[in-house]
Amino acid sequence: MSSYKKTYDEQLINDFFVGIYNRILILEEKWLREQNLQVTMSEAHMLVAVGQRENKAMSEVAEAVSLTNGTVTTMIKKLESKGYVMRSRDGDDKRILRVRLTDRGKEVTAVHENFHKKLTETVLNSITQEEKVVLMSTMEKIHRFFSDLR
Repeated sequence: MSSYKKTYDEQLINDFFVGIYNRILILEEKWLREQNLQVTMSEAHMLVAVGQRENKAMSEVAEAVSLTNGTVTTMIKKLESKGYVMRSRDGDDKRILRVRLTDRGKEVTAVHENFHKKLTETVLNSITQEEKVVLMSTMEKIHRFFSDLR
C-alpha cells in the first residue's frame, strides 16, 4: 500500500477534471435529447469519428477511436440499422468494408458540433482576454500531457 497522499491542490485539480468532464457529458446528453435525436452519446461520438474519416475502412475508424474492430462493427451495424451510416465493400479489395455517413448521420454530427461550438462560445464570452490567454496556454499544456500518455 502506498503512503502517497494527495495535496490539497492535486485533489482540487482532480475534482475539477472529473466535475468538468461529467458536467459536459450531462449537458451533451441533454442537448442530444432536446434535439430529438435517437442516438446515445457513444453513437454520436462514433458518428463524429466516421465523419472525420469519411469512406475509410472500418479498421481505420477502429484504430482512430482506440476500439476493437468487433466493437466498432457492432456500433456501426446498429447505426446503419438506424439509417445514420452506410457500409460498402471496397472496389479493389472486397474484404474491406468502408463506412460513411448518410444525410441523417451528417445531421447528428452537425448538431453535436453545434453543441461544442455553443459551449466554447459561452465559456470564452464569460472571461477576459487576459484570462483567455492563460486558459489557452494551460489547455495546450494539459492537451500535450494527455496526448503523450500511452
